[in-house]
Amino acid sequence: MNYKCKKAKFLLLSASVLLISFHVFSQTNTWTDGNPSNSNWRNGQNWSLNHEPTSTEDVLINSNATIDVNTTTEIKSLKITGNVIVTLQAKGNSDREITINNNGSAVDAGSTLNIVGNSTHSLTLSFKSGGTRTMSIAGVMNVNITSNDPGILNTTNSATTVTGTINNNGGTITSTASNLSFSASGIYNHQTDGNAIPVATWAASSDCNITGIVNTGFYGLNQSFGNLTWDCAGETSGFNFVNLLTSVQGDFTIGNTNTYGLFMGTTNNSNYTLTIGGNLTINDNAWFGITNGDNITATVNVGGNFSMSGIANNSTFFDFHVATGSSISLAKVILNVAGNFSQSGGLFDFASGYSDVTNFTELKLSGNLSLTGTGVIQTSTPDTDIKNGTITFNKTGTQTVYAETPSNLSLTNFIVSSNSITQLLSHIILTSSTTANWAGNFAVNSGGILNAGTFQIVSSTDNTIGDNNSFTLNAGAGIITANQFGVHEIGFTGPTISDALATTTFSSAANYTYNGTVIQNSGTFVTTPTPNQVNNLIINNTAGNTTTGVSLQQPFTIAGTLTLTEGLLTTDATNLLTMKAGSQVTGANYSARVSGGSSNSFVNGPMKKIGNTDFLFPIGKINRGHHYCGISAPSSATDAFQAEYISGSATALGSITASGLDHVSHCEYWKIDKVMGTSSVNVTLSWNPQSICNMAAYVTDLTSLVVAHFNGTNWNSYGNSGGTTGNVSTGSVTWNGVSTFSPFSLGSTDPAENPLPVKLINVKAYQLGSVNKIEWTNLTEIDVEKYEVEKSTDGIHFATMSTQSPKANAGGSESYDATDAQQLPVNFYRVKVTAINGEITYSQIMKLANNANTGQKISLYPNPVTQQQFTLQMTATAGKYSLRILNATGQLVQSSSFMHAGGTIAKSVDLPTQLQPGIYFVQIIGEEQKFSTTFLLQ
Repeated sequence: MNYKCKKAKFLLLSASVLLISFHVFSQTNTWTDGNPSNSNWRNGQNWSLNHEPTSTEDVLINSNATIDVNTTTEIKSLKITGNVIVTLQAKGNSDREITINNNGSAVDAGSTLNIVGNSTHSLTLSFKSGGTRTMSIAGVMNVNITSNDPGILNTTNSATTVTGTINNNGGTITSTASNLSFSASGIYNHQTDGNAIPVATWAASSDCNITGIVNTGFYGLNQSFGNLTWDCAGETSGFNFVNLLTSVQGDFTIGNTNTYGLFMGTTNNSNYTLTIGGNLTINDNAWFGITNGDNITATVNVGGNFSMSGIANNSTFFDFHVATGSSISLAKVILNVAGNFSQSGGLFDFASGYSDVTNFTELKLSGNLSLTGTGVIQTSTPDTDIKNGTITFNKTGTQTVYAETPSNLSLTNFIVSSNSITQLLSHIILTSSTTANWAGNFAVNSGGILNAGTFQIVSSTDNTIGDNNSFTLNAGAGIITANQFGVHEIGFTGPTISDALATTTFSSAANYTYNGTVIQNSGTFVTTPTPNQVNNLIINNTAGNTTTGVSLQQPFTIAGTLTLTEGLLTTDATNLLTMKAGSQVTGANYSARVSGGSSNSFVNGPMKKIGNTDFLFPIGKINRGHHYCGISAPSSATDAFQAEYISGSATALGSITASGLDHVSHCEYWKIDKVMGTSSVNVTLSWNPQSICNMAAYVTDLTSLVVAHFNGTNWNSYGNSGGTTGNVSTGSVTWNGVSTFSPFSLGSTDPAENPLPVKLINVKAYQLGSVNKIEWTNLTEIDVEKYEVEKSTDGIHFATMSTQSPKANAGGSESYDATDAQQLPVNFYRVKVTAINGEITYSQIMKLANNANTGQKISLYPNPVTQQQFTLQMTATAGKYSLRILNATGQLVQSSSFMHAGGTIAKSVDLPTQLQPGIYFVQIIGEEQKFSTTFLLQ
């Protein structure tokens, strides 16, 4: 054979050897259980390659099998697949071990691998050194024990990843955080007493469940778990965790401990912190304690919610401090909860142990608190050195407090911290105790707000004065109350803060808000250091602007800001509202003539302003509306002016002596008095569409409109040197340089302009059986000589139908009616009011047509509409109806409702004065009927 042939033959032989070698190293040896009577690992009949697996072979088991491992062997990899259950158990008279020397081992999803020792020897599944071997556990691996000999999983030298479950049923797991990891879906179940929890890397949502502990110590707590659950119903002993458990990334759940305690921080004179990223849950029949030792400073941080349940308060426990003994010291123990606190059962105990120093424990809560069912929160210690535990509400924003049974929340202190708005959803009871440390205290710190709603903070003694319990509203803090009795009332226990508390402190630099839905009193309370002073006052009472809203029961001086959001603030000469120098009204603008009040919210009564700044008094009168007046800046910061709007006839006060002044208002005037100082100021009066005097012709000419002055006997002077703002519908007039003060009124220098008349409302005519009924109301009846109901057949020529005398002439509201038995097909009615001085005022004209003759369901008169008024006639069944007026684009511009007795009615309608000329739609909507029509506003 020549050289080339030899070389070719050698290359061919070499290639064959390589192919054979490759085939050998890639072989898989599959369990076949070929000899069921002898299921030994070493029995070659049980393997697809007819021999025991070697170190170069991948082992595949894809059928249910119980295999007696009667050797110590090495394989390339191990794979359990096919939704099977495989048990590897030690066999023989010595310990057995299967060593994996390469990558790719797995327990696939749906399959289970049991590793079991026998009665005398163990079985170990391990990985060969010299490299990192990979194993995936997507199914279930059980590490069991028989007698005293365990199944052992030794993950050293591997990268073992668990996406399925490992159950420890008494076996042993040897691992480090670098070679064993539980992924997001990975689960470890510790189902044995004692033993060690494997050291691993735990994903935040992985699960470590401890369910088998009875009374034997265990190991492996000093690592960062994902979700951690303790649920050991058979427990017969408590456990001290000796400060080892410091991190739970997910949820920490304490299930059944058979009421034996789990105590986290137990190393004397130490600092201990446990951080829980998710929720902390205490279930029935469990006992969880933060500390059990001497002088342990401890903090538990809960990133999610805290929840606690239990059948009774003696079946489930949460304790901050349980150690007892004469030399025990309670250091600071804090539970921080970032989410909500909910407790439906069990006892949440701030301290049941002892202390030789005075201290307290604390729950710092950033969410809502809910105490329901049989749940109890208290500080149960008999040691008088320990103060009540404290709940600090520290959320930035609103958090709620609810105790289904308020007495179950006792022996506890409360703090509302800066930026928290703590809203009560139930009463809070502050414990009365002759031991000062055990009395309940509630404090609202600067920047914090207590929103009490309609609920109260009361003493456990009910109406009897308590011992040592207290409420404190600090400077810069705020209180919101919807209670009808207000913040506090001396000698009465109905308001938000009970007078039965031993001590109540209300800062004069605090803020007070009244937001009831019914009429409220302010309450009576002493503010410190300045009596009867508040910083900010907010009125947001929704009982309506026809009620007294919030009535002051003591003088209030505002140092900061008055905010009139909704509802009236009712004052009187004794219970006076005073704006201190430097104070302001929200939204007020002197130059733009905005007072900060509105038709829905104003001061109903007198108010005073101190200082040297311009000021508009946001005043008015109940059922009469908002009618501000104002002064320019006085010359001194100590000057004081007091103003009140009066619903009454200025004409009735006295005669006019001022040359050129023709008449003053028949229905309103203002008292503006200088109570301190010598300044001259500009005086401003106002008018608006809500005025009780404001018919279409109330103010008709701005050039002849003046501010008139009454000197106690007659109207002796006037002026408008400061000019006017606005228009005849809404505006103001100012008289500059006023130095003499007493009542002021709108007046007119032109007898033909600015009649400033009375206000008739609710003028209507309707069919009532065989007659027509006419009704009207005079809101400000004064100086009326007579009322005449006039009738017409054409709406032009009227004749008197009936005459009535005024009922009171006292400036109040009076209502009248008349009957017409002579019905015609079409009737026109109006009310004529004659004053004592001969002045005459007419209502708008009402057209009432007999529906049987006209055939119309709804009509209005006049059309086109002038002077912002019309009469609406409709024939309909009885019931409640809504009246809606829309513009040409469908936008709602006015709405109201009224009751109808049935039949035909003619009702007067006043349009908003700012409504622009154009086409408008009227809708009348009842439960059974709906009408619509249009009108042209000129």
